This record gives sequence, C-alpha cells and structure tokens, in this order.
Amino acid sequence: MPYCQQCDRTVDDGRYCPDCGSELVQPSADRNQWGTERETGSGADASGWGEPAETAGEHSEPQTARPAETDDGEDYFKKGPLGFALTYPIADGWEQMLISAGLLFLAGLVIFPFVFVYGYAYRLGRAAIRGDHRPPEYGDWGGLFVDGLLISVVGIPVFIAMLIAIAVPVGLSTALDAPSVMLLAIPLYLATLYVGGGVLPTFMATGSVTRTYSGLRFLEFVKTTNYLKALLFGFLGTFGITLAMMLVFLVLLITVVGILLAFPLLILVQPFVVFIPFLLFAYFYRESMLEGVVPELENESTLGSEF
Repeated sequence: MPYCQQCDRTVDDGRYCPDCGSELVQPSADRNQWGTERETGSGADASGWGEPAETAGEHSEPQTARPAETDDGEDYFKKGPLGFALTYPIADGWEQMLISAGLLFLAGLVIFPFVFVYGYAYRLGRAAIRGDHRPPEYGDWGGLFVDGLLISVVGIPVFIAMLIAIAVPVGLSTALDAPSVMLLAIPLYLATLYVGGGVLPTFMATGSVTRTYSGLRFLEFVKTTNYLKALLFGFLGTFGITLAMMLVFLVLLITVVGILLAFPLLILVQPFVVFIPFLLFAYFYRESMLEGVVPELENESTLGSEF
C-alpha cells in the first residue's frame, strides 16, 4: 500500500496523502525504500512492506544507498556524518526544532516534556536509518510519549550492568581489605558503557525493546568499525557544539544587545545537543546496514516503537 512518510501511515490508494498532501511512497516488490534492488521471497507481502527474503540471523548483501524515487528531498546523507547530524533536523525548516526547544525549556520547569523530545529524537534516528530524506514531524503525541518512555526502559539493563561493574570491585575491595581492587571498577565500567552504547542504535533499528536484546543483537553493531566512528563523531560533535555555544554565549554577554540574543540562542541550540548522538548512531548504523554487516531495519512502515 502507498505510504506517507510525513504522517507515518499507509494509505489505501492514490499518489498524494489525503491529510498532508505529501507525495506517497509507492512500494514495489523489487525495490526497497532506499531505491535499492532486493530479491523477492516468501517473506515479502504483496504491498512491498514485508520482511526481506533472507531468514533470521542472515544479513543482506552490501547495498548502495540511493534516494527513494518518489522522495524529491535533498539527500542529506551526502553531507557526511557531522553535516548530516546538523542539517537533517532542519531539512523542512525550523518548526520541529522550535517545538523541541520549547519543550526542553518547559522541561526546566516540569520533567515530562523531556519524554516527548527523546521520543522525537528516537523517531528522527529511525527515519534516518530508514533513509528518509525528510525528518518526521511532531503530531503523534501519544506515540512520542511511548517512544520516550521506552528509550528509558531499553536503557535499564545497561544502567544495572554499570552499577554491577562498580559494585563488585568495591565489594571485593572491602571484603579482601585490598583498596587497590577498587581500581578494577574503572575498566569494568568503561567496558560496560562501551558495549551498552550499541543498545540505542539497535533499538532504533528494531523498534522493539525485546528484539534489541534478543540473541544479544545489539552486539552486532558494537563489533563494527562504524560503531567506533559513531562514538568518535558523537564525542566530537557534542563537545564541539557545546564548546562553540559557550564561546558565542560569552561573547554575546559582553554587549547589551548580545545579552538579549544569548539566552534565546542557548535555548535554540539545546535540541541539537540532544539529537546529534541519535543521528550519528543512526547514520553509521545505516552505513553498516547497507554494507550488509548488521540486520536490516525492522517494521519499516512505521517509526513508532513497542516493547
């Protein structure tokens, strides 16, 4: 069935979405959403949105990314990882970023708006993995709330593992009266943090908390060089934009006019700090997926998540 990327839903027929007027993606049996050819097997349904023909546990052959034929948006993936992370959220203008900035500002007063922003960050990353040339829009507030909550839920096992990585050396140090044993907490904590970092991009790719951990699937991306690149670019991107914002903020505070600009600018930049890690993980996971070293995106017809 035709699919609207902006509304994130299928439509019975037609070329344009009856709600937003966007041109619909017309799936076919021999082309996937990125416009790359794939074999048609028993796992694909007549609408073209079925599962790929390979069986569970098998990876697709390396593919070459090409924009979907019905999507006339700019291919932001050609800008490189940092260029993509900075420009993709504003591909359709600043409206979604302004909404995010407003929610983050409200989050300073009440906590729950954070849930919507992180839910949107999840959908932003999932749309990037899917190869959408345009970012999703706010609108499905109930779905965004669920996505934001599940972001926290999927991270609980990682959080528990990090606590264990600290508690065990500390406990042994006390029991053995050997303070030096406590130092083991540092490499154990860092190793747990490194491995646990693969959970977020895998969750964006599967759209499911249980499938993220099923068969330790998240480890498949952790073992790739693209995962190392994602961590490196994530650190550089987040640190770089934070440092640049601090310098601009200090310069603006020197002048009277600058004071009026500094705080709105600080509020506007905050969404970028939240979205950059999601988008960089999504960018490099997509690279690994197109290379055939990690499983393809699951349930690609929707951006929502489930337990």
